Amino acid sequence: MLLKLELFQHAGSFKPRGALCAMLDLAADALRRGVTAVSAGNHAMAVGYAARALGTSAKVVMPRTASPARVQGCREYGAEVELVDDVHRAFARVREIEKQEGRTFIHPFEGPLTALGTATLGLEICEQAGELDAVIVPIGGAACARESLAR
Repeated sequence: MLLKLELFQHAGSFKPRGALCAMLDLAADALRRGVTAVSAGNHAMAVGYAARALGTSAKVVMPRTASPARVQGCREYGAEVELVDDVHRAFARVREIEKQEGRTFIHPFEGPLTALGTATLGLEICEQAGELDAVIVPIGGAACARESLAR
């Protein structure tokens, strides 16, 4: 049995893989303007981490119900955090930030570069474990998925 414990990665999850992949593709001027994101926790922390690693700024929008530890984690990575009433308002606020500040929105789960970055996890598992009979993958992100489907 092999356990791939992504909680020991930077920012505590697999999410920096997708955030970094998307942000590494930004033009220098876009990177200078900074990024924005919406998340209740893991993705927000990942974007804060990635922004710090790449020398830019991040403004993340989180619902007020987000874990205080996740909010603090974002701030510790240097991200500016805005708290809003719910995830629907968070997506609307991120769109406002994009327009007003020229920041690039790093989506929590959509987009080919986010998928590519996340897929590196599967590649690593295959390289580390060899032939596999089964892989069990927990998933989440229901609140963001509902908002995305509502658009």
